[in-house]
Amino acid sequence: MTFSRKPIAVLLFSVALYAAPALAAVNVEIYSDTPLSDAAASGDLKGVEQALLKGADPNSGDRYGTPAMIFAAVNGQDGVIKLLLQHGARADATDQYGNTALME
Repeated sequence: MTFSRKPIAVLLFSVALYAAPALAAVNVEIYSDTPLSDAAASGDLKGVEQALLKGADPNSGDRYGTPAMIFAAVNGQDGVIKLLLQHGARADATDQYGNTALME
């Protein structure tokens, strides 16, 4: 008995075609919860400064409780970390699991 590889290839292509937009949306969702956390994660110093000047609390968290300082630390954004500290962010602020930027 021989099997044709064509149906399997079509199936894999179909799955990839329909799954790709959903997977891309997941990445956007991770960092787009608040303007401050989004800017902190991406290293956007101007975006962080604008959010802070508009009244964003440097210690507030996103909907999961993760503060911008942790987003900056996880992504190695040293300039953002310095800016957040200058605006009163706490290095020991915790997320919902008790993690801090110091642990990252």
